[in-house]
Amino acid sequence: EELVFLNASRKAHAVAKERDEGLVLGFYTLGFFGKKVLGKPNDAKHAQQMLVELNGKTHLIITAIVAIDCSNGKKSRCLTRHW
Repeated sequence: EELVFLNASRKAHAVAKERDEGLVLGFYTLGFFGKKVLGKPNDAKHAQQMLVELNGKTHLIITAIVAIDCSNGKKSRCLTRHW
């Protein structure tokens, strides 16, 4: 979970550092299938292979969301888990 938060935070900070106001959101998602970490597929064929492998099987998807208020630097975060 911390890796997912860290990557979402890095994405948000990369944009927020260039702004003086507004709200910036950073998202990062990883999938887990047993002990295997599922990242973003490389291409359409790889995506299809992943879907076939996961079809009908329990797997976990974790998404972290980090929000940064550019006017004051305050940061909020949340995590979603989907089985």
